[in-house]
Amino acid sequence: MIDSGQDPAEIKNRVQAYLSANPETDAVLTLGPTSADPTLLALDETGMAGDIYFGTFDLGAEIVQGIKDGVIEWGIDQQPFLQAYLPVVVMTNYHRYGVLPGNNINSGPGFVTAEALEMVEKFAGEYR
Repeated sequence: MIDSGQDPAEIKNRVQAYLSANPETDAVLTLGPTSADPTLLALDETGMAGDIYFGTFDLGAEIVQGIKDGVIEWGIDQQPFLQAYLPVVVMTNYHRYGVLPGNNINSGPGFVTAEALEMVEKFAGEYR
């Protein structure tokens, strides 16, 4: 685990330093665009893009492109739009009719891979 902060340049530098010191690294997991975007740059600059298994949370333009390019294997689609919308629907139905859903409502997460990317990429960073 790398404590990299929020600065993209610092994240890129720390990822490059880690990979240089640990060449046996075979996988990377990032927590969204803040760390995924600079990691994409670090992998590209070190010539390791596509050689390391790379997964991330969330979707954004650079993550979508990374999946298309085969550098990122998957992005976890947490569907923040549904995470905000569905509770309003549930509470409205409870207020109006006194009913609650009988089981868990799954608003995600889902794994977005190259095969499913076309269906969701236009919403990346906006609704997903």
